[in-house]
Amino acid sequence: MDSGDCFSGKEREVMRNALLVSNAQTPEQATVVSRAAAKLLDRGMTPMLEPEEKPRLSALGVDTSVIEEFSGQEIEVGVVLGGDGSILRAAELLRGQETPILGVNTGHLSLIHI
Repeated sequence: MDSGDCFSGKEREVMRNALLVSNAQTPEQATVVSRAAAKLLDRGMTPMLEPEEKPRLSALGVDTSVIEEFSGQEIEVGVVLGGDGSILRAAELLRGQETPILGVNTGHLSLIHI
């Protein structure tokens, strides 16, 4: 057995973090964020938000108790629910990481096409 595969008899736990980036302004838009966080949790991923986003989304009805705060942790995927500005924000937050970004356009105008 390769010594790199042995962790004292225990499997190494891999953190699977997903960064949620949204510019939700209405309870309806916040519901989309809530559903995305629930789907990520169902798939064994930890949904994360920027710390300053949690109170704003909480005020819109999102249960942020199940969402961790992002402070530079390694992210497996960025999930953007918004428009061009939200995609640019995610790219800025994930700069330096080789992380794919999935953009779901919920804005009114889209100029960025990936």
